[in-house]
Amino acid sequence: MPEEEGKYWIKPGVNVTLKDAEGVRMCVDKVLTKTNAEGRKFTDGVLCHWLDEHGGYQKGKFLTTELKPFNN
Repeated sequence: MPEEEGKYWIKPGVNVTLKDAEGVRMCVDKVLTKTNAEGRKFTDGVLCHWLDEHGGYQKGKFLTTELKPFNN
């Protein structure tokens, strides 16, 4: 099974795109996690950066369900 299809494929350095706006290549900077009262960790969001259509540096926080692997 390729790494991108595994359960934890989103990690720093991976190129992703939004499911709704394909074509914008973003790079994952950090996967944010939180711990609940029972001590279980869960993903709280994914910090990404990308260049917009004017070449400007952009940053954003996304849910894992909003992202998919970027394919050239």
